[in-house]
Amino acid sequence: MDPSSSPHPSAPDLKQEVLDAQVALDRGDLRTVRKKLRTLTDPGIQVPAELSAEVAKLERTVRSDPAAIALAIGCLIFFMIVLFQYVV
Repeated sequence: MDPSSSPHPSAPDLKQEVLDAQVALDRGDLRTVRKKLRTLTDPGIQVPAELSAEVAKLERTVRSDPAAIALAIGCLIFFMIVLFQYVV
């Protein structure tokens, strides 16, 4: 059986995935970063210890900011109050 046809990537492949995700993040391509993170955080894949910190950092970087979400909800509520108070 060919090891390159294995469903689980090897350590050099994972390192390349992390590097590709970091390059995509530098370019601002969050879709690619999230796609690579889905591969890297798959429970069936054993990420080496030296890469797990970098993977965790990438996850924190692309995670939604709770403060921004709360601010957006607050703005939406304010808009709805103004709409119902003055328009309806």
